[in-house]
Order: sequence, then C-alpha cells, then structure tokens
Amino acid sequence: MRSTTATHWLMPALFSVTLLASPLALAGHHGAESHHGKPPGDVCERLRAGEAPLDRDERRAAFHERMEQRRAEMADRLQLTETQREIWDQIHEEQKAEWEQHREERRARMMEHCEGRQAQD
Repeated sequence: MRSTTATHWLMPALFSVTLLASPLALAGHHGAESHHGKPPGDVCERLRAGEAPLDRDERRAAFHERMEQRRAEMADRLQLTETQREIWDQIHEEQKAEWEQHREERRARMMEHCEGRQAQD
C-alpha cells in the first residue's frame, strides 16, 4: 500500500475519534435500577431507622484511633515541644470537627433526597 498525505492524517484522526466516542456511546446507559441522583429506597429506610450507612460507629472509632496513633508518631518524629504538640493537637481537633460538620451536612442532604423520593412514590 502506498502511503499518501491523506492517510498520514486520516487514519490517526479516525482512530482518535473512535476512542473519544466510545465512552460517550455508553454514558447514557444507567440500567433498569437507575436512581437519577436519588438514593435507593433501602438506604432511605435505613437512614430513617437510624442505621444508615453513614453511621458506622465501630469503623469510625477504629479509624480515629489509628489516626490518633499515627499523628502521635508523627509528632514524635518531628520532635515537637509541648507547646507545639498542643498546637498540633488543636489543629487536628479542628479538622476532626470540620469533618463531623461535613458528615452532618451530608446526612441532611441525604434526608432531603429521601423525603423528595418519598413524596414522588
């Protein structure tokens, strides 16, 4: 086959278009169980009952314990003075409080979605 200028740019262009179009062809298919931004019904039921997936207390406690240990090890490696360690602990307590606030906001949004879903059903 003789190579021409047209094949030099046409074949890579066609290949690129094919690669770019393949995800777009499958992007609209969500399946029969699509919730369209709403949480599934069983999640809403567990959320109302107080046993939602966001309430994994044992896992969260174990995670916080591991993080406290890790932060203590890091503070030891950094050889922080007592004052620096207090500031270090204060910073991490503030971060923990921010995450708890974020978690509560996420829970509130989920409840709003569940209430909207209940109104639709």
